[in-house]
This record gives sequence, structure tokens and C-alpha cells, in this order.
Amino acid sequence: EEQSKHPNAFALHFMARIIYSVSTAIMFPILDGITLSYLKHHQHINGSSRYGQERLFGAVSWAIASIVIGPILDIFGFEVFFYTAPIGSIFCFISLAKYAIDSLSVEGLLTESSGVESEMIEVNKYEHGGNGTSESCDHIDDVVRKGLHDDEKEEVEENIDHSLAILKLLMGSYAACGFLICGFTLNMGTSIVENLIFLFFETLGGSNFICGLTVVVTVVFEIPIFHFAPKLLDFFGTENLQVIASLAYVIRAVGYTFVPKEHVSLVLLFEPLHGITYACSKTSAVEFAARITPTGYEASCQGLLSLILGIGSVIGLSLGGWVEETFGPNILYRSYAGVVGTGLILFLGACALDKRKADEYEKVDKQGSVGLDANEGLSS
Repeated sequence: EEQSKHPNAFALHFMARIIYSVSTAIMFPILDGITLSYLKHHQHINGSSRYGQERLFGAVSWAIASIVIGPILDIFGFEVFFYTAPIGSIFCFISLAKYAIDSLSVEGLLTESSGVESEMIEVNKYEHGGNGTSESCDHIDDVVRKGLHDDEKEEVEENIDHSLAILKLLMGSYAACGFLICGFTLNMGTSIVENLIFLFFETLGGSNFICGLTVVVTVVFEIPIFHFAPKLLDFFGTENLQVIASLAYVIRAVGYTFVPKEHVSLVLLFEPLHGITYACSKTSAVEFAARITPTGYEASCQGLLSLILGIGSVIGLSLGGWVEETFGPNILYRSYAGVVGTGLILFLGACALDKRKADEYEKVDKQGSVGLDANEGLSS
């Protein structure tokens, strides 16, 4: 009926979605890069681990907007967005103007400190939990360093503006490649949750208020994870946070398929798992890239990582729409739980390969040391 009243509605909506997607694809990596650059300048070498504490303010704003907009949509309809969108744009421009003014005022200070930060160009080693909880994958950066000789490091630093040079850093080991594959499949899974889940809730009898409430429950669990991100990174390690995120998604996606109709409120039991998935995956992905990013190229590296993960989202959502329309939502969410689980298994397998390779290196080093000591004894 709406399509007959407005024959160009779908085309206009499609165009608006493209503009929105392009804008966010450009904006979010830049925001992450700006945040990381700021944290590195003010927190020095461990600054990137505090990214989550900055990101939690976005989660709080998201929760407030969701709980407010739900009842408004139920009462006034979606036309209310014609008024709220311009208001949101005004706030964005105000924030941008304030950031630009503040940045210009401290530009000289940052320039003076850039020489101190130049030491961060080298590939840094991941810091894992002191209690040994991430032994299976605690050597990704060691392998990255072993895979890049000094002359290759210089080449990467000199040509870092080239995407292939950054990609070489991101794929420096089996475990690093496994991390990207796991993130790729996880983004395939989260794409259907973030874009199609409300349609599923509507089939269960959910209202706009319930949909907004699910977002609030999600964010309530995101906030503490973002706040304690530095401690979680130290305790679990970057890779284990990705494992936790993937496991939470699998449990949540399968759980949705057991919610009966007219009992949509039961989905609230699974929403905390989305908060865990998003916060842990976002924290681990940003830290994964930040640890190997030369100073000054934070946005470029985050942008390339976002591109890789974004391709997963596009593929996941494209296939997801067809699967839901053809086979129904239960098959959709169970099959995507399998996709994410497969990516997780490949990641763990890659970690095992790297651990085996590291053990072999260590064994050879020990044998070489023993042989050297024996030769010294004989010569003496």
C-alpha cells in the first residue's frame, strides 16, 4: 500500500541507505584512528588498550536514544525521523566544530611530542594475561617480527601509505590470518542480527518499545566491558576476547530460534550476549590493529581492517536476506551460528599452528645453545 502511494519510496530509501553506509564507512575508521592517536599521545605505549573506555560513551548514548525512540515510534510512527535526523545532524556539526577548534589549539604540542612517539613504529608484542590464560595464541607478534626482516620492516615503514604494506602487517602469522577469518565470519553473523533481527522480533509479536528495550539490555552489558577493557585485555588477551565474542554469538543465535511466538520478551534473556559479542569483538579488533600500527597511520590501518570486516557484513547480509526469505528465520540464525563457529575453529587451528611453529623455533634455539656450549667446552 505504501509502495503504491509512493512509487519511488524504495529507490529513495535504497539511495539513502547507500549514502549512510558510505558515510559511516568513512567516518568510523577515522574516529577510531583519531581516538587511538589521542590515546597514544596521552597514554603512551599502552594507550590503545584504553580505547574501550572512550568507546563506552557511544554505547551510553546509543542506549539512551534507543529507549527514548521506541515509544515515540509506537505513538507517532516513523515520520518522526524527519525531525530527529536534522537535530542529530546539528549535534554532529557542533561536535565536529568543537573538535576542530580544540585540535588546532593543541597541534603545536602534538608536533613537539611526535619525536618521542616515533619509537612506536616497530611492531609491538601483544601483552597477554599474567596468569597464562592465553597460552594458545600468545605469540602472534613474535611470529610477525620473525617473518619481517630488518630490511622488510624499513620497506614497510617507508611505503606504509600503500594498503598492501599495512595488509602485510595484519597478516603477519597464521594466528593473525585466523583472527581476520574469525572476524570476517563474525561480522557475517552480526550483520543479520543488526539489520534483520527486528523483523524477526515483529514476527514474534514484538513492538517498537520491545525492540528499543533489547538495545538497552545489550548496551548495559557493553558498558562494563568497554570500561574494563584494559584489564580484560591484560587478563584474557586480544585473541581470547575474540573467542568469547564468537561463542557468545553462537549461543545467542541458536537461542533465538527456540523463542516461541507471542513470548517475544524471552529474547531479552539472550540480548546480554550481543553486548558481550559486540564489546569484546570491537575491543579485540581495534587492539589487534593498534598493536601493529605505526604512529600516524592509525586511521589507515583501522580503515583496512574495517574494509575486510565490512566485506563480511555485506556478504552476510546479502545471503542472510535470501536465506530468511527462502527457508525462514530459524534456519537463518542456526546456519549463521555454524558459519561463525567455523570461523572460530579455523582461528583456534591457526593459533595451534603458530604455537607449534614457535615451539619448534624454541627447540632449535635450545639445541643451538647446547651445541655452542659444548663446542666452547671442547675448545677450552
